Amino acid sequence: MNIYLCIAYIKTTAIQKEKFLQKKQLNFSTCRVGIGASVATQLKHFVATATERNSRLTRFGRRLSEHPLMQRKVWRMAVNAYACESMAYMTAFQMDQEDEEGLPKDCSVEAAIVKVSMCVCFAC
Repeated sequence: MNIYLCIAYIKTTAIQKEKFLQKKQLNFSTCRVGIGASVATQLKHFVATATERNSRLTRFGRRLSEHPLMQRKVWRMAVNAYACESMAYMTAFQMDQEDEEGLPKDCSVEAAIVKVSMCVCFAC
């Protein structure tokens, strides 16, 4: 398989103002919320995998899904996944809103909180 790379420089291209999506650049907030949303999706996948595995495996003569500690662990994972997903979507909604001047709101603090909470949720 041959892969060829080419670099194209476009110096004089006219772009209409109406074609721009945003009026102001949003720093790293968009990336932080994107990380949060992807981690929330992974957490939901882990909950589904853990639930499926616990229903299949048996220990001490019972299925793992019947043990209270395993139920509590999967419950905690599901709650953390829901909380992370809710925070990511709420912050993304706030970022879409505009302030009085018509500029997107600065949600860098909220985005940082989402990013840090994702790390905490993954540690459970």
